[in-house]
Amino acid sequence: MGEGNDGNAALSVIIPTLNEQDHIAAAVASAFAAGADQVIVSDGGSHDATVSIAESLGVCLVQGAKGRGPQLNLGAQAARGQIYCFLHADAQLHPDSGRAMRDALRDPRVVGGNHRIHFGATAHGRFLAAFYHVIRRLRVYYGDSAIFCRPEAFAAVGGFPPFPLMEDLKFVHRLHRIGRMAYLSPRVTASPRRWEQGGVAAAWASWLVIQAAYFLRVSPHRLARLYKQIR
Repeated sequence: MGEGNDGNAALSVIIPTLNEQDHIAAAVASAFAAGADQVIVSDGGSHDATVSIAESLGVCLVQGAKGRGPQLNLGAQAARGQIYCFLHADAQLHPDSGRAMRDALRDPRVVGGNHRIHFGATAHGRFLAAFYHVIRRLRVYYGDSAIFCRPEAFAAVGGFPPFPLMEDLKFVHRLHRIGRMAYLSPRVTASPRRWEQGGVAAAWASWLVIQAAYFLRVSPHRLARLYKQIR
């Protein structure tokens, strides 16, 4: 799949899932609405209706071991587009997202990028969106902002590392080393659930601890154990 039906660069959207029956249909619909030529659902062993829902939506379904990094890599193996976009199952792309990704990658210096993000209209959601915008300037951003890249760039950095935590941040840091990363205006709508489960204060405390430990080069496996302890 070199070009899409409209002659533009073909877009493959890869969605990792694990028990996401309440969200997967909206994520897939948003990918097609954004102009995806291929949508891949990479499931890590769901026990709910995620797989059957995905199969009914005209996607490419792949199944493998649980773990976001390995699931994304498995999905990328099935991708045939000239653009890979990695979308969380509880997020939705903006309808203009496909056009924006294609436009950004017309510049040969750009190897990938991510999207501005919308967490809803609550005060905490607006704060989160503003906070993400600020830390983006520090090259700190995550998979919930719908990271995208060229297949060649994905291969050059070895895909996502097999980390139990922070695989997305390591991935984008590696991409920044090999080229420019675009920051797109169309907003991905993301769920704030990971910031709200167990309480907002606890979520922020754990985020600060994990970020500090990561930048102090604590191993991702130790980070995962620490995350379980403080959450």
